[in-house]
Amino acid sequence: MEILKKSFANFRTKSLDDNINFEEFIKKSGIILPPLYKAFVQSFICSMDNTIIPERVLINGYKDYLGYVYYLPDIERLGVGDFFSLEESLSVRAKLYDLNDEIFLKKLFPIGTDASGHFILMVGYGENNQDKIFVESGDQSFVANERFTLIANDIFEFVRGFAFILLDDLTINVNQLYRNWGEDFWRVREEGQDSSSSEHSVK
Repeated sequence: MEILKKSFANFRTKSLDDNINFEEFIKKSGIILPPLYKAFVQSFICSMDNTIIPERVLINGYKDYLGYVYYLPDIERLGVGDFFSLEESLSVRAKLYDLNDEIFLKKLFPIGTDASGHFILMVGYGENNQDKIFVESGDQSFVANERFTLIANDIFEFVRGFAFILLDDLTINVNQLYRNWGEDFWRVREEGQDSSSSEHSVK
């Protein structure tokens, strides 16, 4: 198992000008976000299409994925998908759960998915579960006989367990990877190629 990067390096940071109207969110949802999760959504881009930074490599003229992000403390069960924006979270909640669902009683709010889209990640906003991160499994397939499984005490603890792991069948050594300035994909340095020969390369 070879790791390319860990933790918050897998996320895009927000622009300082990209503010969230939390007062408007409270009016729409009736939810006061817990402090650590609120700090997280203020700091990092959250979107179904744009949360986790995809790492691709150019080989034989084609860009292919280098690997995927996993939650290391539970690597066998939990690959990381995307995190929702607050608007997307509200939309997912309205689409998947009726008002009598247990998530409302337990004060759980959907914030993202696993890599397969099968499990929903949730944050607690109640007095007894504030900021705690859960995996919701409607068919109880994540943990037998459990619909909600506590996975981390808060979003920062959770994300610190993330690692971008290279695909097993990849024959590339991490030390061969480089990027030219302004590119959003990796290139593979040939053996014997001097790193200075790649213009503006960054490792």
